Amino acid sequence: MIRKKLRKFKCLTLKLLRLKGNAHSIALGFTVGLIINFVPSFGIGPVISTACAKIFKGNPFAGLVGGVSLIWAFPFFST
Repeated sequence: MIRKKLRKFKCLTLKLLRLKGNAHSIALGFTVGLIINFVPSFGIGPVISTACAKIFKGNPFAGLVGGVSLIWAFPFFST
């Protein structure tokens, strides 16, 4: 099970690193996705982070990866 999760993480990381576009757009999308992750969104955080990345003219896939990257850590930050 851990191998499967590591493989998924590796695949997402490689996709993020191979994105075409300028560095500013990718970084902006990832950052917006990461910031949206800290707002309680009740399961629709990845969708919101993708939409916000598009609104701010960032890369939507990078926003999705940024939004998904810290979902596991949210319970630790809310205490």
